[in-house]
Amino acid sequence: MKCPGIPLAVRTLGCLLYMKTEEYEWLYIRDNDIWKLGQKENDILPALMLSYQPFPSYLKQCFAYCSIFPKDYEIQRETMINYWMAQGLLQSPNKSRQYEDIGNRYFDELMSISFFEDVNSYLDNEIHSCKIHDLVLDLAQQVTGTEWLNVDSNSQINP
Repeated sequence: MKCPGIPLAVRTLGCLLYMKTEEYEWLYIRDNDIWKLGQKENDILPALMLSYQPFPSYLKQCFAYCSIFPKDYEIQRETMINYWMAQGLLQSPNKSRQYEDIGNRYFDELMSISFFEDVNSYLDNEIHSCKIHDLVLDLAQQVTGTEWLNVDSNSQINP
């Protein structure tokens, strides 16, 4: 078993496999070399990485941006989308689509594959805030591939 007892890994792999309709796609995931890369027992990073790899570049950039947030931080949907807009990460194929709509679509995509976890939704069933699972945040920091600083609420700098 590739991910014993780890619900997050099972959810993300399930979402990935759900989108694959051909047998060769399933075999590619099963036989991928990523499972052999320094995997410790119960390490789910390979499962998360396999879910991350097929992201289109625009979603990879938005996901990598999430690495700036501290663990267990509640992120407001609207704030996240505004950050993405300010960084120029939202791509509009045409001028008829609003950047907010594109940001909402990206946010929903990350929610649908369990990279974001629902924290706060209201009667309208709209998700207004989320958290990133610690292990998903570890992946975001890994794929960012750069050093980053985290300033906490006490204004202490934590490298």
